[in-house]
Amino acid sequence: MGRGRGAKFQTHEVGGVEIQIKEHQVGSVGLQLWPAAQILLEWLLTTEQALPECTIVEMGAGVGLTSIGLAKAGCGSVIATDFEAATIKNLKQNCHTNKVQKNMATVKWDWTSNLPDIEWNRVDYCIGSDLVYPSAGHETILIDAVEQLLVANPRIKVLLLSPERNPGHADSRMKCFAKGILARPSLQFVDLSAALPETCASLGEGCTLPEFYLYQISSSFEL
Repeated sequence: MGRGRGAKFQTHEVGGVEIQIKEHQVGSVGLQLWPAAQILLEWLLTTEQALPECTIVEMGAGVGLTSIGLAKAGCGSVIATDFEAATIKNLKQNCHTNKVQKNMATVKWDWTSNLPDIEWNRVDYCIGSDLVYPSAGHETILIDAVEQLLVANPRIKVLLLSPERNPGHADSRMKCFAKGILARPSLQFVDLSAALPETCASLGEGCTLPEFYLYQISSSFEL
């Protein structure tokens, strides 16, 4: 058990990789571990074969499970980003605990501002999990940030995975998010949700996943 109100350390195994994570049961959502992070990590480790040669940036990394898992699995370079000071402090602590400082860095990224100081021309993937929220304007801010990074480097492969919090409705969050992407002439996307497994071993044997969506967003301009 970690120090501090509601704080605890737990070891998670995802795709054969053990990751120690400190999370807080109270406070910012960025201080808590969400199932989408484990699902995205497991999918990347079992699907993407070129990770050892890649540079990956994670948006809204939170407690850092996905980024740390990729770094421990041998990804070339991982940059975990978030915004709130408490989240970044906890993220750095988790990075240190897992001893991945050699190939993982933490960077502050405010989506409402300019891109952070990252060598975007060297980035292969930008990933994120559980970033689509119902709060007013949030989807637009997220899409703005994705559009910015694809202007900086149109070859980046953007992969965003999120649960559907309003299933069965015409105004579901992920459908609205998809419409927001298609409204930008510079963006296009492919729905990879069918490639997700029905279960995720790291969440427990026999644990059936709720409705999740995985979108690959790319530049619509000719490269």
